[in-house]
Amino acid sequence: MLLRTHLVFNLFLFLLLSKLNIVELNIITFLIVFFATALPDIDVIGSWISKITKPASNLVHIFISHRELLHSLTFCLILFVLGILLRINPLYVFLFSGFYFLHLLVDSLTKSGIRWFWPSKFKTKGFFKTGSILEAILFVLLTLGMVVLVLSMV
Repeated sequence: MLLRTHLVFNLFLFLLLSKLNIVELNIITFLIVFFATALPDIDVIGSWISKITKPASNLVHIFISHRELLHSLTFCLILFVLGILLRINPLYVFLFSGFYFLHLLVDSLTKSGIRWFWPSKFKTKGFFKTGSILEAILFVLLTLGMVVLVLSMV
């Protein structure tokens, strides 16, 4: 999926969680969700997150292929455990890990799929083609849903 679809999907869910008083909507939680949504695609040369994290992303491109380690539950769990071991605020760790996971979930719906348990070769694939009209329709529907949700919050 394209970054815009990931962002709209995750921001819609984040706003819904906020509306239900499960998560507080503030600049810190927003930035955590935004960064967790974009981070898995740091392995894509030319992606937004890759561009703003140079030269670190250049190292990622040398050692990691797209939709391998960074697009796996394996890596998501490593980030989660690392956050706990570093004694980062548990809410932030859960928020980051959860929205990172959602990026993976949405990508698992594409024809390219993901390898959930990297380095295992097993891959789950869906029916969406990245950048297709079907993805564009999903994006529009999620955007409309997000607008309705925001309007209901004011």
